[in-house]
Amino acid sequence: MRTIRTTLELIFLTGILMSQWEELRAVYFAGERRFRLRRILPGAEDPAEARRHAGPVRTHLERLLAACGLTGRSWTSEGILLGTGTAAVLSGISVFWLAGPGTAVLTGLSVCLFPYLLLRLKLSRMQVRASMEGDLMVREILCNYKIYGCNMKEAIEVTARTLKNAPNSRKLLYDLAKGFNRAYTRSAIEEELARFQYALGTAWGAALARIIGLSQLYGWKVTDALEDLSSSLARSRQVIEHTKRENQEARLMLRYLVPVSYGLSVVCACRFFGFTFRRFLQYQFGTPAGLRWFLITAVIYTGSLMLGEILGKERMDL
Repeated sequence: MRTIRTTLELIFLTGILMSQWEELRAVYFAGERRFRLRRILPGAEDPAEARRHAGPVRTHLERLLAACGLTGRSWTSEGILLGTGTAAVLSGISVFWLAGPGTAVLTGLSVCLFPYLLLRLKLSRMQVRASMEGDLMVREILCNYKIYGCNMKEAIEVTARTLKNAPNSRKLLYDLAKGFNRAYTRSAIEEELARFQYALGTAWGAALARIIGLSQLYGWKVTDALEDLSSSLARSRQVIEHTKRENQEARLMLRYLVPVSYGLSVVCACRFFGFTFRRFLQYQFGTPAGLRWFLITAVIYTGSLMLGEILGKERMDL
C-alpha cells in the first residue's frame, strides 16, 4: 500500500513539473541573466572590484572553470549554482517521500557537491600533469627571456607557441599570454597571475608567478631567479623519480572491494536467506531502510574515489 501511494505521489509531482516546465525554464534563464548582469556591470574595468561584487564562492568557481578550460556562455558560476541547486532540491524532494528527511538532505547535498568534485578532480589531474612538465616550462621561459632581451611578455608568448612535449604547460602559458594582452592595469595583471598560480597549484608555480609579476609589473631583471627555480625543479624531478611510490593495493581495494562486496551480498541473500533477485531489489529500493542504506553507501563510495584521485596523486613540487 505504501509503495502504491509513493508511486502515485511521484507521478503527481512529475505531472506538475511537466505542466510547468516552460515557466520553470523561464525562471531559470531569467535568474541566470540577472546574475550575469550583476557580475558584468559592477567593476567591469577593475578585476578587484569585480571580485568584491562577485563574492568568494563565485570567484572561486570562476577560477576553477577557467583553470579547467571551461569558459563561455555554457559554463558560468551562476549557471552551475542554479543548476546544482535545482538538481539538489528536486532529488531531495524525490527521496523525501521514499526515505525521510534525513536521507533527502544527504542526497540533496551529495547532488549539489557532485559537479564541484568532478571539476576538482579534472583540475587535480591537470595539475599533476602540468607539475611533471614544470622543469621544461621554466627552462624554455628562461631561454626565451634571455633571447628576447629580458622581455617577459614576449618570452611567454614565444614559449606558448614553441613549447613541445608539454601540452598542459603550453595551454597555461597560452592563456597567460592572452590575459596579458587584455590586461592594462596592475590589478588586471595580478588577477591573470593569480589564475595562473591557481591552475598550477604548486609551490614552484607560486614562485614562478611571483617572478613573472616582478618582471611584468616592475621591470626587474629576473634571470637569476629563473635559473635558481629551474635548477631546483631539476633536482626535484630526480627526487620524485627515486621516491615515487603509489600504494596500488589500497587503490585497488577502494576501487573494487566495495562493488564486489555488494555483489556478494546479493549472492548470499539469494543463496542462504531464501531471497530471489526480484525480492532483493524490492527490499533494496522499495523500502526506506534499504534505499537509505544504498544511498549512503553510494555517496561514501563515490566520495572516497574522488578524494582518492584528488589527494592521492603525487605532484612534482619543491
